[in-house]
Amino acid sequence: MSDNLNQQKNDKNNKLMDFMSIICLIVFGAIFINNIYQNQLTQSLENTSDNPIDTTNLNPPTSILETTTTTKQKNISHNTTPITSPVTSTLTIPATTLSISQPTNTTLQASLSFQPSISSKYEHSCVLLERDKIKCWGPNDYGQLGNGQKSDYPSHSAVSVSNLKDAARISVGGMGTCVLLTDSSVNCWGVIYPKGEKVYSYQSPYNVYSLQNVIAVSSGYLHTCVLFKDRTARCWGNNEDGQLGDGTNEDKIEPVEVRDLFEVKEIAAGYFHTCALLMDSTVKCWGNNEFGELGNGTKVSSNIPIVVPNLSDVKSISAGLGYTCVLLNNNNVKCWGRNYGGQLGDGTTNDRTTPVSVKGLEGDEIEKIVTGGFRTCVLLKNKTIKCWGEGYTKNGVTVDYTTHAELIPNLENIIDVAVGRQHTCVLLNDKTVKCWGLNNIGQTGDGTFNYYNPLPVKVIGLE
Repeated sequence: MSDNLNQQKNDKNNKLMDFMSIICLIVFGAIFINNIYQNQLTQSLENTSDNPIDTTNLNPPTSILETTTTTKQKNISHNTTPITSPVTSTLTIPATTLSISQPTNTTLQASLSFQPSISSKYEHSCVLLERDKIKCWGPNDYGQLGNGQKSDYPSHSAVSVSNLKDAARISVGGMGTCVLLTDSSVNCWGVIYPKGEKVYSYQSPYNVYSLQNVIAVSSGYLHTCVLFKDRTARCWGNNEDGQLGDGTNEDKIEPVEVRDLFEVKEIAAGYFHTCALLMDSTVKCWGNNEFGELGNGTKVSSNIPIVVPNLSDVKSISAGLGYTCVLLNNNNVKCWGRNYGGQLGDGTTNDRTTPVSVKGLEGDEIEKIVTGGFRTCVLLKNKTIKCWGEGYTKNGVTVDYTTHAELIPNLENIIDVAVGRQHTCVLLNDKTVKCWGLNNIGQTGDGTFNYYNPLPVKVIGLE
C-alpha cells in the first residue's frame, strides 16, 4: 500500500517537473525571441537616423536627399573663416508623412505675380530672372545652388536651378534657398533642417509640406519663415535661440505657428533672430538678442515675439547678422543691434539695443532696405544705391568701413540689391548682375576666386 502511495507521489512530482520545464522553455524562448526583435528594431532605428524619412508629400527620389555631419555656426565671425561651436538639439522625426494643418482663406486665392529679384544671406547668391529661370553661384556643399548636385568645390559662375517653374519671389538663406511660386506654394533646396550636429539637405527644389496660401517667404541662417494670406506666420528649422517664435528652443522639422503674432505685413528672418512688421506699422522681434537685435533695450533673448518700443510708422523691415533695420514712411531709416563694422549707420561702431537713425540719407527717396552680415544698403527711387558698414569701396579704394550711408558710384538702373556676409550684388534692368566684396569661394560670380573684388564685377553664366 505504501509502495503504491510513494509511486503516485513520484508520478505527480515527475509531472510537475515536466510542467515546470515546459514553462521555463516557453519563458526563455520568449526572452530569446524578444532580444532578437529588439536588436532588429534598434538596427532599424539606427538606419532610419542615417536616412531621414521624407517629410514631403511629393516623395522625391532619395538621390537628392543628403545627410551631412556639420556644426551649427552659432557665432559667425567677422573674419573669413567662421567660428563654429557644436550645438546639441533634439529633433523628433515622425514615422509618417507630415500633414500640416494650414490656414485657408478662399477669398484670397489670387496668384502672385512674377518679380525679378536677387537675394543673398551668407556666401551664395541667387537671381530670379524669369519664372522658370533662376541662377545661383557660390558654395554648393549643401546643394544650395539647386542644380541637382552638391560639391565641396564652389561655383564661381552662375548655374541653373533645375526643375523649377512659375517662380514669383526668391529668398536665399545661410545654406539653403526658397522660392515662392505664383500659386502661393513654396519650393526650397539646400539645407532643410538641422538635427543636432547634422543637417539634412536637398540638391534640387522640393515642395515644402505642400504649403498653400503663402504670400511671403524669408530664409534665415538655418531657419525659414512664411507669411500666409490670413496674415499669420509659421517657421521651421533651427530654434536654438527661439528664432521660430513658438515659445520653445527646440528645432522643428515642420512649420510651427509663431505665438501671439497676428496681422503681419512682412516677415524678416535674420541669422539667429526674426522680426515682423505688423499691419499697424509697428514691429515685433524674437530670437537671439546678444547684440540688442530685438530692439527692446535689453540683451535678453526671447522665444516669443516682443514689441520694439517707441517705433511706429514703419514701411518695411530687414534682419541681418545680429542687427535689424527698418524703413519708415517718411524715408528715414533706423537700425539697432550689432555695429561692429558700422552697419547701423549712426556714425559709430557701438552696438545699440534700441533704434537709431542712419546718417547720410537726408533727402533721399528710398524704395528698399537690405541688411547682410556687416553691411547695409538701400535702393533709391532713382535706381542707385547707398551703402554703409564694412568693406566700403570709394573711387576704387577699399576702406575698412564707413559708419554712414554713401553712394556706390558708377552703378545705375538698379532694380534690386542683395547683401551677403561680406559681399554685395545688384540686379540691373537689363538682367545683368554685378557683385563686389569677398570672393574666396566665388561669391561675386565673375569666374574667378580672386580673394576680394573691390569694384563691381559682372556675374557670368546668366545667359
